[in-house]
Amino acid sequence: TVYPGQRVTAQHATFRLGKMPILYLPYARKSLRETHMRVSAGYRNLLGAYGTFIYKTDLNYAKKTTARFKLDVMERQGVGVGVDVESEWESLDGGRSEVAGYYATGGKSYRGIYEDEDRWLASAELLERPGEHFVLAGKSDIYSDPHVEKHFFWKDYRKAPTIETYASLSWLGDRFG
Repeated sequence: TVYPGQRVTAQHATFRLGKMPILYLPYARKSLRETHMRVSAGYRNLLGAYGTFIYKTDLNYAKKTTARFKLDVMERQGVGVGVDVESEWESLDGGRSEVAGYYATGGKSYRGIYEDEDRWLASAELLERPGEHFVLAGKSDIYSDPHVEKHFFWKDYRKAPTIETYASLSWLGDRFG
């Protein structure tokens, strides 16, 4: 449903990349008053000449849900597309989740490796406090190869150059928390 100049709402919305579904939302709402876009171009030794387009939108599905869509065109790494969705919701201390994916193809050889190989990453993270004394946390990062994060997400790689996967359920006694 379109409300001119205000918002667009959709039920059972499926976002697709070509014919492949990449995101399903039972309900989505998008303000027509907000636009968050970034276009950049430049040159890096690893990428060669590159151009990046990022579109960020608030979906307002839960307390706060934000989606970011990314398109990269890189001389040495090929073409890459990605989506990442972050959500916050009401719970004792506020719950948070993030799901992200990125796919690149058609890259030239970098130091003799990864020529014309499809490269990808997928990541999911959850933090929830389901009860007064419990904290549930988990994260899983899956990559096509050990260098994909360094080559495509070098800022994140510099902060923590390790692949993180963990799950925990913690109990906080009366004297903690």
